[in-house]
Amino acid sequence: MKIEDVLSGKNAADSLPALQKKVAGELNKRKDEVFTYSDPDFKRVFPDVKESAVNWTLWALYGKGQIDKYKVKGRRRMYFGSHTAIKELKRRSEAENSHRPSG
Repeated sequence: MKIEDVLSGKNAADSLPALQKKVAGELNKRKDEVFTYSDPDFKRVFPDVKESAVNWTLWALYGKGQIDKYKVKGRRRMYFGSHTAIKELKRRSEAENSHRPSG
């Protein structure tokens, strides 16, 4: 990759390794779903991929800005998904929390 492309962020999705492309593509197709580590639905999509590889890929994609993540208040798990899905999860989570009585 040319240095100019790296610095400009050009072709970021095109330069992803094969597994990262597959996972990012799958998450971006599912704009109304989010996934956690060891998610059974995600395992069904990628049955031949080691769980640790998928987990690492989620963090790598997040680090590259290809997907987003969010931890729902009061829950232990981190959720990963497309930017659209995570934005909706945040919106609904914050709306739910604003309607709960404090204390």
